[in-house]
Amino acid sequence: MSGERHEVIVRRAEQADIEGLVACGSALFAEDAGTRDPGVDINWPREHGPRRFSSGLADPNRLLLVADRGDGEVVGYLTGTLLEPSAAPMPSVSTSATASHPSR
Repeated sequence: MSGERHEVIVRRAEQADIEGLVACGSALFAEDAGTRDPGVDINWPREHGPRRFSSGLADPNRLLLVADRGDGEVVGYLTGTLLEPSAAPMPSVSTSATASHPSR
């Protein structure tokens, strides 16, 4: 670790961020699921990510945030979805999808 500090800006994602979101999602699949579960299609983010992230931008029940270095380059993301109430028991722990760009 170099000790070098970089400013990161967290903001709502926009259409121009789709390519960076897909790159981060692809890196997450390859690093996490791809190394632990041989049944996971690590190409899923590249094939379906652009459509899924784009639809998330327009969904009022979904929050999609990106982290960028201040120059518009996406280096990470976080997404969450607001769901309708359900009679199903809720887990005591909630998880969110996060990813960071592999070259950072």
